[in-house]
Amino acid sequence: MPKTVVVEKGDCLINLSQVEGFFWETIWRHPKNSALRQRRKHLNIIKKGDKVFVPDREIKELPRPTEQLHKFVRKGVSARFTLTLLDMGVPRANEHYVLIVDGKSREGYTDGNGVLSEPIRPDAREGLLLLGENQEEFTLNFGHVDPIEEISGVKSRLRNIGFYDGEVDDQLDIDTMGAIAEFQRSVNLSGEGSLTDETRMALVEVHGS
Repeated sequence: MPKTVVVEKGDCLINLSQVEGFFWETIWRHPKNSALRQRRKHLNIIKKGDKVFVPDREIKELPRPTEQLHKFVRKGVSARFTLTLLDMGVPRANEHYVLIVDGKSREGYTDGNGVLSEPIRPDAREGLLLLGENQEEFTLNFGHVDPIEEISGVKSRLRNIGFYDGEVDDQLDIDTMGAIAEFQRSVNLSGEGSLTDETRMALVEVHGS
């Protein structure tokens, strides 16, 4: 039966689609989700409380001769986790890392911009990152970054890249404006703490999403 799913913290289109047994394209591109697509430009960055329409499953029929063995291969679904690591705006470039998700580890080095990018399971919710020679530990919560249009999305990105250490909510307070101003100075933007469209775009670019 078709239904409407109310997004919870940590949900994104990929893990929701995995749970419901669909490819993400089927749900994201459904006409009844057009309003969601207009409001949330990125399918993997949605917010708690958003509503996602999930259609009914359709039976697919394929003609095949009888009394023969037929092999059907399910199309694989994958996701990619990309993270930009900064220290007060300076990329943590060429640092060794170990990424542990669902008990499986991958290791490598960040690139010259402090970016790491690894494939993960589409339904992964948590991970652990060990960074550098001292293996600094960072707990990762996949899908917990809100859209950049929301104040909570601005705050979470500022916190992830080291400019803010307060609560992630939808209040544009003095501490948030100070963090925005500090970020603006780091990327040579004017604004003095005002939340401009240019600032949001720069924050997405530096954060990586």
